[in-house]
Amino acid sequence: MIRRSGVGPRASLRAGSASRGWAFAVALAALSGGAAACGPSEAGPTSSGATDSATPAASVRASAAVVSASAVVSASASAAPSSLDPLAGAAILRDATFLASPELRGRGSGTPDEARAAAWLIEQLDAIHVDAPLGRSVPFTHRGTKSQNLLAVIGPAPLDHLPDGEVVFLGAHYDHLGVVDGKMYPGAEDNASGAALVLAVTRALMARRAELRRPVVIAFFGAEEMGLYGSIELVKSWDFVAHPVVTMINIDMIGRSLVDQPGLWLAARAIGVLPDLDPDHAVGALVSDGKPAFEARVHAAASAEGVRAVTADDLPPSIRETVLAQSKDRGDYAPFQHKGVPFVFFSSSESSDYHQPTDTADKLDPDILGARAKVVLRFVLDCSTAPAP
Repeated sequence: MIRRSGVGPRASLRAGSASRGWAFAVALAALSGGAAACGPSEAGPTSSGATDSATPAASVRASAAVVSASAVVSASASAAPSSLDPLAGAAILRDATFLASPELRGRGSGTPDEARAAAWLIEQLDAIHVDAPLGRSVPFTHRGTKSQNLLAVIGPAPLDHLPDGEVVFLGAHYDHLGVVDGKMYPGAEDNASGAALVLAVTRALMARRAELRRPVVIAFFGAEEMGLYGSIELVKSWDFVAHPVVTMINIDMIGRSLVDQPGLWLAARAIGVLPDLDPDHAVGALVSDGKPAFEARVHAAASAEGVRAVTADDLPPSIRETVLAQSKDRGDYAPFQHKGVPFVFFSSSESSDYHQPTDTADKLDPDILGARAKVVLRFVLDCSTAPAP
């Protein structure tokens, strides 16, 4: 997820807030009279996406980041296809662990390491024969950064082109901060977890494509950490007249307990905030404002899988508006939102390892990943078949 205001470069969509993503962590901190665990002085490196240093040589390396034959991850390095249920937590954790491995050096935005992660994701999509009528890799240049979005489309039958009509988007960014000042930022939770979960749901959708009515467009966004560059470019080029987007489902930081900052939860419990909530069986859900029936469908999908979706409406009125304000324009849903597209942003919110070298795969929870993947699959299927919100 893009970093906090005042720390590193930002895109024009970035809000000047102290939070990121689904801002429940900051809300808890505000209620408990403290500061968020990752304040501006702790929010990670000051040069988003840089590898080693922001030198001309680094810029040249970034310019060469679009996938080429030399960028493809070797078959021996990539994880073998799993015989597990694609939504099994162990299978999702395996993929997230690879994406967060030293081999990919933190997948820095616009770098060859990001391109190698993209190549691996392309291999996984090709292995399940998911259609690519829009192209599999869509390179872009935004504010001098070269990267690529990865696309797939799943319809009720194989597609050689995307027919006119409504679509559903499911997306996650796959880049992170890379190597900065000699330190690797693995980005396991942010956002190897989200990319791996979207890949798992893609595999599951392929097995259930006959249930779809609207096609589902799968998007892995590049250069999100630079300021939502990939989703901005995709929305800029999308034909919303021929292909109206009925829902955008964004997944970012999805593999840990909800607000994995124990100190904040102790403070929240002490003042009676969500006293009955089990953070291991909950997920943050930022939902389009003013659509109560749509939000009810989010709750229903989560509840059916034994997960509680926590939205801004579940928070005390004293902090609800703060949460909404601090969550504004913080993820890849934002460019779609600015086009009037209803959206849901599923997230764990910040952990104490947000934008730190300690954001490692051993801290992801396979049970949480598996349960939330089932929620996302259920909601995607619902969005493909239900009336537009």
